[in-house]
Order: sequence, then C-alpha cells, then structure tokens
Amino acid sequence: RLCEPRRAIPAGLAKPRPALQSESYNLFMALDPAAPRILLFGHPGSGKSSLLGALLRAGETQGETLGAEVIDLTGRLQLIRDHVYAGAEFHNTHTELVTYEVRLRPWRVGSRAVMDPLTVVLMDCDGNAAHALLKHPDPITERDVRGTIASAVVQADLIALVVNAGADDRELDDAFDEFIMFLERVHGRKAFEREVGGFPIFLVLTQCDSLVEPNDTRAEWEAEVRERLRHALRKFAEFLEEQHPLAEEVPSPYLPFGSVELKGYAVAVREPVYGERRGESPTCPDPSRRPDGSTLADQPYGVAELFRDAFAAAVQQRARAIVSRRQLRRTLWSVAIGVWLLFAGAIAVSVFQPLPADPGLAGRVQAFSDREQSASVRLAAKNLARNRKQLAEFQADSGFFAMSEDLRGFVTGRIHEIDDYQGYVAKLSGAPIPAEARTLEELLRIESILNVDLALPPQYTWGETEAAHLRDKWLADIPLLRATETAWQEWYRGLVNQALALTHARSFDGEWRSRVSALDAAAAQPPFVVESPIPGSQVLPQPRGESVTYRVASEFDRVYQASRDWEFTRSRLSQLRNLADALGLTSDTTLRTLDIPPPGPGIDSQTLPGERLLAGRASDGLLANFPEPGRSLLAAKLHESFSNGAKHGRKLLGEKLTGDTPEGWRKLADSSNEPAIRDWGRLLQLLARLENPKAADPVVELKAFLRAKEFALDVKGFDLAIPLALRVPAATPTGSIAIVVTPPGDTPLVRTFKLSGEGTQQGLNAIYHFVAEQSGTFVYRPGDGFKVEVPVRSGDQRFTLVWDDGSTRTFQFDRLSREPKLLPATGAAEPATGVTLTPIAGSSLPGVPVLLPEVKR
Repeated sequence: RLCEPRRAIPAGLAKPRPALQSESYNLFMALDPAAPRILLFGHPGSGKSSLLGALLRAGETQGETLGAEVIDLTGRLQLIRDHVYAGAEFHNTHTELVTYEVRLRPWRVGSRAVMDPLTVVLMDCDGNAAHALLKHPDPITERDVRGTIASAVVQADLIALVVNAGADDRELDDAFDEFIMFLERVHGRKAFEREVGGFPIFLVLTQCDSLVEPNDTRAEWEAEVRERLRHALRKFAEFLEEQHPLAEEVPSPYLPFGSVELKGYAVAVREPVYGERRGESPTCPDPSRRPDGSTLADQPYGVAELFRDAFAAAVQQRARAIVSRRQLRRTLWSVAIGVWLLFAGAIAVSVFQPLPADPGLAGRVQAFSDREQSASVRLAAKNLARNRKQLAEFQADSGFFAMSEDLRGFVTGRIHEIDDYQGYVAKLSGAPIPAEARTLEELLRIESILNVDLALPPQYTWGETEAAHLRDKWLADIPLLRATETAWQEWYRGLVNQALALTHARSFDGEWRSRVSALDAAAAQPPFVVESPIPGSQVLPQPRGESVTYRVASEFDRVYQASRDWEFTRSRLSQLRNLADALGLTSDTTLRTLDIPPPGPGIDSQTLPGERLLAGRASDGLLANFPEPGRSLLAAKLHESFSNGAKHGRKLLGEKLTGDTPEGWRKLADSSNEPAIRDWGRLLQLLARLENPKAADPVVELKAFLRAKEFALDVKGFDLAIPLALRVPAATPTGSIAIVVTPPGDTPLVRTFKLSGEGTQQGLNAIYHFVAEQSGTFVYRPGDGFKVEVPVRSGDQRFTLVWDDGSTRTFQFDRLSREPKLLPATGAAEPATGVTLTPIAGSSLPGVPVLLPEVKR
C-alpha cells in the first residue's frame, strides 16, 4: 500500500500550478502562483462572504490572536467589512467564484515576528453554484475537470465547509449528508491521483450568535456552541474511519493517499450580548463592552483562530504536496532505470544464452497448458492468484528463454490476460451500479458506462467469467428497475387521481365516506413488498451481486415526488372528511361534533357546548384549503351551526340580563364567566376559525363590548340603497342624512351627510352617495339616544326614512344595521323593505357582538 509519511514540511516551498479551467479563473494569471489557496464552500446564506469581512476586522482588532495584520490587495474585503459591521451598501458580483489575494504582515511581540510574511489566495464560491456541485459532485472525479467550482475544489490547498449553525436539525443533517458525499468524491479524486494524504478540511459553523437565548450567560452560550459543533463532527466520524481502516489495528506514522483531516470551528462575525440571569462576567462587568472599550458587536468570535489555523494548514499542505511530488518523480525515474537495466539484461541473455537450468521446464509448461480450463475457471477468484503465481514462476525460471516461442508466448499471454482481468475487475468494482441510481438519467448513464467503458475486451473470452456475469446482471437489472419505477409512479398517480375526484365531489352523503375509507385501505396495501427482490434480478455470490429490491425503485426521484403528491392529497382529503363528519354532512352520525342544532325542546343549552368540546375532534383544515363545490357546502353548514350556537349563547345570556340599562349590561359582563357561557365562546371560536384563523372568542368580545364606557364613531359617509319598487313612482332622497345622538338630559348632537351627485341604478335598486358635512369622530355612550333620518319623495308625496328601532335601548347604534321605517307626513309608518344604509370606505363604527342578546319589550 502506497502511503505518505506524516511529517512536518518547512513552509515556503511552492510550485506554480496550472491555471484553472474556466474563464472566471483568468484572475489567477494575475495572482501569486505560489500562494496557498483556501476555498470557502457552502450553501446559500451560510455566511461565507461575511466571514471574509470578519477576517479583515480580526486583523484590525485581534492581530495578536490571528498572528498577523491582513493587507487586502483587492480592496473588496474592506467593502464587505463595512457592509457587515456598519451596514454600508455592498453589491454582489454574481459570479460563481470570487478570489481575493491577501498578504499577512507578521504580528510582532516586541521585536520578534510571530510568523513569516505570507501571501494567501482566498476563494469565495457562490452558494447556488456550491449547492449545484453538492447535488451532482461527479465533475470532481473526472480526469479533465470542467466547471469553475469543481476546478477550485481540485486546486485548493484547504477547503472550509461553511454551515449556518442557526439552521434547524433537519437542515443541518441534510447539509452534512451532502458534505459527506462531496468529501467522498474529493477523497476519491485525490486517492486516484496519488496525492499526499492528510488534506485539510475545516468544518466551520457560522452565525453562532443566533444560538444565544435572551437570558444566556457567555458560558451557557459557549456550551451550546460546543455541543452543536460536536454534533456536526459526529456526523463525519464514520466517513473518517473508512479512510483509516487500519488506524486502530496497526498504528502507523503514514497517511493513506488522498485521505482528509477534518477539524471543526464555531465562529460568529460578532459576539452576542449576553443576559444577566446568573450575573455578569467578572472580566466584563458590562455585557455589551470588552475590557479594551470595544463593543461586542465590533468583535468577531473565533474568526481569528479559524484563519490562523487555516493559513498554517494550507501552507503545510502545499509544502507536503510538493515534497510528495518530488519523491514520486524520483521513484518513477528509479523504476524507469530499473526497467531499462532489465531490458538490457534480457538482450544480453538472448545474445549469450546460457544452458537451461531446468531442462524439464518446457514439459511442465506444456503440461500446464494441456490441463488448462476455460477462462471462467482459471480466472475465478479462488484460482486467479494461484495461476498467476505459477505462471510468474515459469517466467522467472532461468530456462524460460530457452523454450520455444509458442510456450513463451503462452506464459506471457496468460500473465497479460490475468493482469488485464484484474484491472477490469478493479474498474468494475469502482463503477456505479443500478441499485445506486435515484433517477432515470443516472440509470441511463450507468447503462452507458456498462456498455461502453466496461465492455468486455474482444481479444479475450471472458463471457462466462465472474466479472462478466456481474456486468450482465447489472445490465439485466436496469430494465427491471425502469419497469418497477414506472409501476410505483403509476400506483401513486392512481391514488392521487382518486383522491382528487373525491375532493371535488358535489356531495358528501351516500357512499362518499365509504369510498374515502376504501381509498385509505388501498393506500395501505402497496403493490409491492419493498424489501422483496424484483423478480428476474439475479443474486451472485460476490460483492455487489445482491438482487435489487422494490425499495430501490421506490426511492427514485419521480416516485418520491409522486408519493409526496399523494401524501399531500391524502392529508387534504382526510381533513375534508373530518370536517364533513363534524358538520354532519356525511353518513356517519356519530362524529357530528360541530353540527349545532337550534334551541328547542330536548336541547340543553347548558350542557351542549361542553359535551361537544369534550367528545369532538377539531378539524385541522381551513375552508379555503378545499375546492368547490365542497367548500360551499361546508360553508353553508358551518354558518348554520354558528348561527344556532349564537342563538344558544344569546338565550343563556338573555336569561341573566337584569335590565336594559348600562348597569344591567355591565353586570351581565361579570356573570359571563360561568362554565356554560365560556364553553359556548370556545365552541363558536372553533367554528369561526375554520374560516378565519384569527377569529376571536365571541364571549371575550362581548365582555369587552359591555364594559366599554363609550364608543367612537367616525363616519365618512353612506351609500343609501332604495329599491325601485318601494314606491311608485320611485322614492328619491330630497335632503341630507342626519344622525342624532341624544345624551340623557343633554343637548342632542347632530351630524349631517349631504347628497353627492345623482343616484345610480344597480339591478333593482337605486344607490345614492352621501358624504359627511363635518369631519372627525363623535362619541356615543351606552344609554344615549340614537336616530337616523333622511327625507325622501315619491311623486308629490313626502316621506322620511327613519332608523329608530333596535334590539336594545342601551346600544342604539345597532339601528344602523336594521331595516328603517317609511314615515309619511301624515298617517302611520310602514316598513321600508329592502332599504339599506352602508357606511362608505374609511368609516369606523363599533360592531355589535354576535352574542349580544335582544331585549324583549
């Protein structure tokens, strides 16, 4: 096994690298080719660019920790710093990769520099481009790397994987899973290229200040940050163990080629302001200020330590890589010289042939050839090493060149065949297989690899070998997976179509509910047992020779999306069924918890709401989530139940009203805390929130209304609607609308609204627009008189439309919502059926609570 020694290499060794293969990387031609390169790599919003601004700030305020002063040769880091810490405007370049060349001027302790001067290239990749590479990291493994970000990954001396620490656990786990797949590709690329081991990978949790709670101390916050970092590193433990399989069994100072070394850091561009729940820090009495007088908002947390270690690791990695390449070149030259010497020796032997040391060699080779079996047997795993050893012994014998050309060709040809077969098996073992595909595109690519890149060499008869059988098995699995993937998708689509048909039903009675239950039962019986093998998929007794199961096809992207569509549709149908059950619209009469009957014989208004709340199950669906025509059916029944429930509530409240006076109504507010009335409020709120998620408790609204000492009215105007058939000829207004508010024993307050323009006909009504002649609000106090009048004329007859009748003498402004009377100049009043008075937009009037009981007169 080829390994590189684990040892320190002096800094400063460098070798120019080839330019990256992208137009975006032409900037490298102007950069220092010997400078180590550090790549910041992460998802959108992870804080990569802000981290660069924090680096510049750390060089200004934490130079002793960083070990250097940062000199920005590009000038853009200053813009990022000002954007992060001062809110200055900053325009993103919108390119896949932005490079910054910075120089590190050593920090000095007295006259001693703590480090050598250094130039470093920082590469900041676009989050969307990084996300695309994480989803499809295969370009990293290609021999000729294409793509800006993939080229940057290959050329980097250190990669910092940047993650937002404030993301929820599911988002973090998804990010770590993608990073692990990415690191596997990076490791595979470097191992294939025989690059020096120990490549530094820094896992950086940014925005850690978002983890602080309002009352946290610094110690508590840092403990939470450390735990989040430990959780992140644990996600990578299995991947790191796979790179060092012998680390525990055989300790060694050598690193495998291409291995990576992972370190974790937790940072924030500014420290949070800690709470004082358990006292202030003894070193920082003011939690918002440091001992040197700078505020925490100006101080990065952990950034100086991160970049100090990153600079050192990148320098060391580049130096180690250079030494490794030098040693590799020396080894190649040594091998080439050895081969040349062997070749020269072979020529000398052919010219000066000695007598065969083993006269029976030709007979043994001939016997070996005569008893040789087919390629499927001689190349089998159990026979391969033995045959290779025997042939190598023939070739190494001193009498080998004394044999006939045919026998020598036989031995040499079989050795070449074994070597070629072993190389083919190695390529086959590293190839993707159908069971690993998750899209039809990936399956097509795998099929192309098997048919082209892994086609059996025509010069050999390997058709019956173990490798050929494995390749044939994989090729046979591909159409099976395609057919099974289609079957899974069609099954889910069928469920979705049936659910959509039930969701758009015109009625919920009859067999509708049983059809929903039957669909649920059908969905619980998938067409395949996911862990069972697909019929026709072979099982071979060799690695990756397992049969493919139905689960593999069920995890393809199209099937997954179809299953998500089904889950959404099933959830909505289940919500629709539950709500239809609760409102009594289905055939199941045992679940009608929201079907409220009107008050009547045999209905106990005291116990009914508590029973429904106790036995009922609230639907988690809003009416707006359901399509027509079902939504209209639900809404009509919901309004009916709410209206019946309000009647029950008004009935109970009316029985407790001691008098239609402000004092009587306030006493009613105090008595509304009884259990039955509270339950009616909760039940009615539950019904109302099926249409409006923000609907309030009607009992709470009523109590606030009854305890109000005054109400402010701000009326901008009215729209008066008069039916054309009210009088013949049609009645038309002849003057202004007057609102008269009469406090007891005081002067009446009159507000007038003048007619604006002429009336317009809308259907069977004439609409007249009135605007206020006086601006501003006026006050109505419980018990004040309230009346609205407007003069009208029908031909030569004069009338007055009067709103002076309501449900209570205490809150008379509810008369505006009532039907007026038509009062002639002489004679009895008559109903003004169909006449309405609607406040115009911008008006503010107190609403009458739905549970306000009507007072009997």
